[in-house]
Amino acid sequence: MVLGFALITTISVVATQSSYLLRSYRMAFGEMPISLLLFFGVIALGGNAALKLVSPRHAFSAGELLVIFVMGSVGALVPGIAMMNTFLGTVASPFYHATPQNAWREYLLEYIPVWLTPSDETGAVTWFYNSLPSGERIPWNAWVVPLFWWSSVVFALVVVMTSAMAILRKQWVENERIVFPLAEVPQELMADAEGPGFVPRLMRGKMFWVGFAIPFGIIVWNVVTYFNPSVPRITLKLGTGKFKLGHEFPEFWTPIHLVIIGFAFLANTQVLLSVWLFHVLAVLQVGVSTKVGFNLGESDPFVMGDAAVVWQMTGGMIAFVMLMMWRARRHLKRVAWKAIFDSPEVDDSEEMMSYRAAVLGVLVGSGYLMLMMHKAGMSALTVGVFFFIAATMFIGIVRVVSETGFVYIRPPIVPQTFVPRLLGSAYMAPSSLAAVGMSYAMVFDNRAFCMTAIANAGKLMTPLRKHKRALTWLMVGSVMFAFLFTCLYAIYLGYKHGAANFQVWNFGGGDRILNTVVTKMRNPSTPDVRRIGMLGIGVGVVTALSGLAWRFPWWPLHPIGFVIANTQTTRRTALSVFIVWLVKTVVLRLGGIQAYRRARPFFIGLIAGYVAGVGISFVVDVIWFPGSGHDFWYAL
Repeated sequence: MVLGFALITTISVVATQSSYLLRSYRMAFGEMPISLLLFFGVIALGGNAALKLVSPRHAFSAGELLVIFVMGSVGALVPGIAMMNTFLGTVASPFYHATPQNAWREYLLEYIPVWLTPSDETGAVTWFYNSLPSGERIPWNAWVVPLFWWSSVVFALVVVMTSAMAILRKQWVENERIVFPLAEVPQELMADAEGPGFVPRLMRGKMFWVGFAIPFGIIVWNVVTYFNPSVPRITLKLGTGKFKLGHEFPEFWTPIHLVIIGFAFLANTQVLLSVWLFHVLAVLQVGVSTKVGFNLGESDPFVMGDAAVVWQMTGGMIAFVMLMMWRARRHLKRVAWKAIFDSPEVDDSEEMMSYRAAVLGVLVGSGYLMLMMHKAGMSALTVGVFFFIAATMFIGIVRVVSETGFVYIRPPIVPQTFVPRLLGSAYMAPSSLAAVGMSYAMVFDNRAFCMTAIANAGKLMTPLRKHKRALTWLMVGSVMFAFLFTCLYAIYLGYKHGAANFQVWNFGGGDRILNTVVTKMRNPSTPDVRRIGMLGIGVGVVTALSGLAWRFPWWPLHPIGFVIANTQTTRRTALSVFIVWLVKTVVLRLGGIQAYRRARPFFIGLIAGYVAGVGISFVVDVIWFPGSGHDFWYAL
């Protein structure tokens, strides 16, 4: 447990420093942050090997390593770009960025409850952005009230997520046998922990080290170019990194991500085929629509891509989640039976939580979240629509990651865009719009916060026979520790260096978020019928795809491909997905499952080599390039 909290603390400090001051690699980015794999790898491999050499009886057991990893995995999704950038950038922004030009004082500030943001009456927010004047102390008291209420929201959110995953674990892991590619790497690191070997069995073969050498060698070579720019840098991309089929068509991105290839090799080929094929179809749709003059206008802020395709994907995601729940209806009925009547026929003794506690967690936690949304200013209708679409996107993204193994992913839409388009900003009270804007503090990019890590933890904890529920609540406590520690550390750095000088847009350009709200207030609109029509088309397409997949076992396409067909992250990674699909298909066709098992260490080696290379690059940035580091997640 102590090492678990130490891991969280280390990741928080490293990721926060890297994001705000060093301008180095995004150590807390993605659903399986590189910092987590790096530091857990040091513990599981280096630390355990040293203990086996010096005092074998004190070496870590697989269960102890699991506790450390689970704690670190949920905590690693809090700092930096994962959550904290947007949280602090939104909460601290209103009074600092208000100017006569953006008209925030006229349209916005009076509708933001005082308990949501720190007061600037004594200069607390101004000093946070501009650095603390000489001789002044950090005004922590200005942050106490907002941090208390936001912490209660985080706690309720984590309880709901954990309870939901406790309810769905058996259906996903045992009934549907989802792959969970992201859980396989830590499983390998924990394998043979109690055996005589110093490293896992996977790492004792040549295939692992061949895979390891490719990304590690490239990154180390590129580190040399940091010191000598005349040395050519290796970037993995085709041509210039982008190409077009024609003037009217959007660009195909062609960077190659080795870490994406490594994880995706562990996924189902049907899913991989669907992702890249539906991306190609989405690009063709946008091009043809442009040629014939069909256009829904510009996409909304923080929703990247053609508006028609975005809303089709959104409708698809809604249908995807609803049909997923329909497929799980027998399991959900048994959960309800156990929760209400304590039916002896339903055994929940092996679950992360008792089904009764899980159902209560979902109901009470959701009730508290909706109450807080209402108290923040949202009307009952706005609360209902917002909560529905946010929950749908959270569950949908978790399921997509659990099947694809994609480290980098975004949903098709954010609730802050969906709600005004569906209800019409003209029919929403200013307080509702203001509260929707402030919700960016908790729900931005809708990357599912720590819910993906909780789902992976549920998979990893399946073999445990005891202490499973204690570990579940320790996981909740780990998120809260990570949130409070990272938040206080980031605030401290703001007062020391000036948050406006941080190397992230959420602070230097933090007015972008709430400007979207004021724009809707100044330019009210009615419900967007055309976008709602595209929503319906998406529902129909995914319903049809799901029906075909359930009815015909040979059907080659999975609806997952449609629901993320043209998101920003899919555009950046589609070529990598195509490559790994092609390679895995050939491996399975020529050699079957045995060839797949022989090739698997190579692809896990790609991930390990990439992580080790990032570690070398980060250390070099810390020592020789602080403030002007190197971030290459998008091109390797």
